[in-house]
Amino acid sequence: MPIAVDPSPYSFEQAPAIEQVLTASGFRDVVIEALDVRITAGNTASTLKVVTRVGGLGKALRENPNLLPVAEPIVRSALAARERDGLVYLGSATWIVTATA
Repeated sequence: MPIAVDPSPYSFEQAPAIEQVLTASGFRDVVIEALDVRITAGNTASTLKVVTRVGGLGKALRENPNLLPVAEPIVRSALAARERDGLVYLGSATWIVTATA
């Protein structure tokens, strides 16, 4: 049975997409649990290094490096506004997935 493949960075955003891939690959007893937590990479400067290198923004900047000088001050300002006691916290969403082969 063919499965729909989404090549975007958020292709596994929806739990049913993960379950479909695993089930089509022969896994059973698939359990998917959301783990939503606040994470930090440190202060504004440290967090700026991370968010401009990974995730959706990092991908966009790697593919369009000419945007970095424009994006960096805007992102720095947004992160600085969230800094409390020397740390910037951002939301993180992860799936914890178990299955039987």
